[in-house]
Amino acid sequence: QRSEFVGVAKTKEEKGKQPWRYLGYPAFSAWLDADNDNFVLRRFGTLHARTLLMLQNEIVGLERRLANVDKLCMFMPSVRKDEQYLVNNSSFENDKIHHRERWDILRELTCLLEQYEAQFIKKEKDLIAMVHREKTFLRRMLGSCLWLRGLVFSRVRVHYGQFSDTDETIFYDDTSVDILITVIILFLGLGMLLGPVWWLQNTASLTHRLGIICIFVPLFMILLLLVTAVRPFETVAATSAYAALLMVFMQM
Repeated sequence: QRSEFVGVAKTKEEKGKQPWRYLGYPAFSAWLDADNDNFVLRRFGTLHARTLLMLQNEIVGLERRLANVDKLCMFMPSVRKDEQYLVNNSSFENDKIHHRERWDILRELTCLLEQYEAQFIKKEKDLIAMVHREKTFLRRMLGSCLWLRGLVFSRVRVHYGQFSDTDETIFYDDTSVDILITVIILFLGLGMLLGPVWWLQNTASLTHRLGIICIFVPLFMILLLLVTAVRPFETVAATSAYAALLMVFMQM
């Protein structure tokens, strides 16, 4: 049978028929690098843990061998003065010549310890983002609203150099999301400050005023958890300051 030859594609349509040749991993790698949200890889946590256990086992074995060599030098029967190098525990240069086993163990330990320390892992999900960005509940909620994306978020087409003519991916600019979240936080903050102030001003009963404060303090804590990425003790501190502020208004 006569073999068929495939020439070099010249048009975009021809290249699209052979993506394995003209795109492949070079284009896929460029697409992953185009946006932080794309660059997500597996950590292979179980495999890393298993290899760490293997390295740990080898390191422990070498540690025992090294200790045995050290003890042999310490407790060797009396030697002549001209043979003291045989029991020397304080010279690496001496180990190179007269205690080659100990020198080889140390060299091997250096490589194993380097591998062991390089395979540091965290007990989290197996997928990790190369560029970590903590997202609050509000940000995740806004990102899931498809209708809001088209109305508010500006779209940006990212070019990948030599692959830009084949790209059909459109990303949404994070700056627009940040601005929208900032505006929402400002309005919520003003509402949480001015709302109870006017309500307390128009309420004469101390019992009713205390009830208003008991409503707004938990509400403030909930909103703080939803729109910010603060830690628990920071949430408690901010809520305490807010409650103290409302108590001041209550006494006015």
